[in-house]
Amino acid sequence: MKKATMFVAAAALVISLAGCSSQTEETEVVTEQATEAAAETEEAAESETEEVAEAESETEEATEAESETEEVTEAAESETEEATEAESETEEVTEAAESETEEVTEAESESEEATEAESETEEVTEAESESETEEVTEAAESETEEVTEAESETEEVTEAESESETEEATEAESETEEVTEAESESETEEATEAESET
Repeated sequence: MKKATMFVAAAALVISLAGCSSQTEETEVVTEQATEAAAETEEAAESETEEVAEAESETEEATEAESETEEVTEAAESETEEATEAESETEEVTEAAESETEEVTEAESESEEATEAESETEEVTEAESESETEEVTEAAESETEEVTEAESETEEVTEAESESETEEATEAESETEEVTEAESESETEEATEAESET
């Protein structure tokens, strides 16, 4: 717009300088040319203005795109950091799992050893129990034999005492009968004498 105004002013100056009537046609031609040039200049200025506006718009879009690119870059960096942290956590979890697996393996090994020891203990206990049972059985049989012998001796003593007591009782009965007979005879004699005296 400024260029067109300056060009029109120059044309007007040319017209004012051409004061003679003989130069009127030339002045009109110059004026028309100046007007056309001004119109072309105005169109060019408008075109440039549009191009500038488009350039500004493109610059704004580029700025926005750059801003979005920065945001995307920051988001990508953040995701990368999170992925790195997740990978680190995964490694920690893996190490913990491996450690737990080793502990479980050791526990299973200890459990197997304990089971074997328990089995051996049971075998020893059974052997000791069988040995003790045999000893108790032998002791019981020995005591039974001793008791049997004692019972046999007791029976013998009992039989001897019974026979002795029987003999003594028989003798006592015999003596009792003799005494009874003597008393009876004495009483009979006394009764006979009494009857005789009567």
